[in-house]
Amino acid sequence: MKQNRKFVIIGIVGVAVALPLIYLSFLNQESLSSEEQMTLIEAPSAESTDAIVRSIKTDNPEANKILSGCGADGRCAVEALRELADVEQEESVLQTLSYITSAYAEVGFYCHGPAHHLGMFVYDLTQNLTKTLEFAEKRDCGGAMYHGGIENYFLSEMILNKGNADEIEFTHICVTLADDAKKMKRIECAHGIGHGLAKVYDHDVFSSVKRCDEFSDPTERRICYEGIFMENVVAYTEIGGGTFDKDDLFYPCNELDDKYAGACYYYHASYILNNRTVKAAFEECNKVKPEVSLIFCYMGIGRQTSASFIDHIQGMIQICEEGIPEYQRYCYQGALIFIADQGGFEDSFEACKVFPELFKMDCYTLLGDWIRIETPSKEDREKGCFNAENFKYFEVCVNARI
Repeated sequence: MKQNRKFVIIGIVGVAVALPLIYLSFLNQESLSSEEQMTLIEAPSAESTDAIVRSIKTDNPEANKILSGCGADGRCAVEALRELADVEQEESVLQTLSYITSAYAEVGFYCHGPAHHLGMFVYDLTQNLTKTLEFAEKRDCGGAMYHGGIENYFLSEMILNKGNADEIEFTHICVTLADDAKKMKRIECAHGIGHGLAKVYDHDVFSSVKRCDEFSDPTERRICYEGIFMENVVAYTEIGGGTFDKDDLFYPCNELDDKYAGACYYYHASYILNNRTVKAAFEECNKVKPEVSLIFCYMGIGRQTSASFIDHIQGMIQICEEGIPEYQRYCYQGALIFIADQGGFEDSFEACKVFPELFKMDCYTLLGDWIRIETPSKEDREKGCFNAENFKYFEVCVNARI
């Protein structure tokens, strides 16, 4: 037995939780027309999600106790796991945690926030980043375990480096996970590093985003940028923090170098939606220059609104149709990226089936490319693409290469 284990969950109050964004707090019903209100579908409440988690039973008695006592409250689960770690071996605690994360995954992308806390806990428990990343490989809850674990590593490194963020080394971390930087585990890792950099630079996006350029692979650089800008928006949503200007809706994206601006607008769309109705948000996106940044703004709206409509794709389609026709395809792409990341490929194929015909080709091409990256053999690709709605789109999926 291990007695009196000391834990320091650093910065746990500021964890990059996606849940406040998921419930579409930016949609002020009173400010919308009756026609716009008709398009909105109420997202599952925090209470109903919590009740589902409390009712889940596993084969692990300790996990059952924590689930029934804490529900979807990640902070509560961490405290219970800390108490368990005082009397149980590390491997036993990790086994219990594995059951908990699998249970959280049953409520889909709504578990992303609580799982951030659990990822931070794993690093605190093991004090070993490699072991933390290995534990996170299940990718339960949209990769949140990666994000939380890496965030806590960065915050711990700040103490070791006496608060000097510039001395933290990180480019070696993700390389051990896979040879290809486009593999999902490498992507989640680089995204988590972006979150960590934003935290240790106190949400100064101008300083933190430049550190991402230390990655040699362009995919990791881009994903790292995205992690920073997502963390920036989360800081605003949770505590009114982050790098923003109440007098300039597009700041900081409009002050960044073009190579960063696309990733910025992709997440900044959430901030725009916090301050505008859906229709007005698209109108703001239409003002963005250059066009590539405008495209990311549309993708960001698709990503954000799909959180509420992941179980009601028709509602999300109505949202994307508010944009001007020539850019609607990017709204659908953003929605699909979110659905694939948080709901998995099965949900993504269901989305493709109900997308307007004009955007189905994009949908199956994106899915096919992701499947090819994760499972390179043709036989595996064919199995993955089997859920396409007909042979035409099955072939599009199997042969996709972006």
